[in-house]
Amino acid sequence: MQRNTADDLATLLAQAGDYLDPETRGIVPPIQPSTTFARDADYALGTFSYGRGEAPTAAIAEDILARLEGAEAAMLFGSGLAAATAVFDALPAGARVVAPRVMYHGLQVWLARQHALGRLSLSLYDGERPDALAEAVAAAPTALVWVETLANPTWDVVDLAAAAEIAHGAGARLAVDATVTPPVTCRPLEHGADVVFHSATKYLNGHSDVLGGVLATRVRDDAWAGMVDERLFGGGIIGAFEAW
Repeated sequence: MQRNTADDLATLLAQAGDYLDPETRGIVPPIQPSTTFARDADYALGTFSYGRGEAPTAAIAEDILARLEGAEAAMLFGSGLAAATAVFDALPAGARVVAPRVMYHGLQVWLARQHALGRLSLSLYDGERPDALAEAVAAAPTALVWVETLANPTWDVVDLAAAAEIAHGAGARLAVDATVTPPVTCRPLEHGADVVFHSATKYLNGHSDVLGGVLATRVRDDAWAGMVDERLFGGGIIGAFEAW
């Protein structure tokens, strides 16, 4: 595929990054449902090898989403929970995570289950108290801080720059659930976040006809590589039709 290099938000939204089908010059990217890809005469693979790891249609959408977020890379998953849980599953066993008491219910239930099984140590803080996050992070060594803005369902606003300062000051990473604030309204990486999460089923898609989740990272570091592995080995990649 060919695309321009302009990162103008309106252009990206209107033209999907100006992709052109090299075969037909069609301006709408084609759906490529293939799960396997041929090798050349020397038995070498091209960009893609097997659809559980990377896939052409998903890769186009991921590139656009990364550019919209100002991220170095993005990944699409088959659901929001598949994306969110990959962030936590990539942490070392028993790692301590801090999350708000008011947050997406499905993820909080999953986190509580991981805590009960001893896979993570979960501490919840009261997002209505300005000092609660700092107190929760200071209570014990913390690997990951999870915040949600706007919060579901209270619509509380989080000071992302302050949250990033607290997390990074304690040696933790900051992950932001920006499901209700897609890139046209908030770009958390610009405020200090390390990873941005979206349930693409909600505002990012907006039509109630696609299940999907997105992770976008500020840098391709070891933590991101762990999330990539979680999707690869967990089989959580989004399907070609949903990505399209």
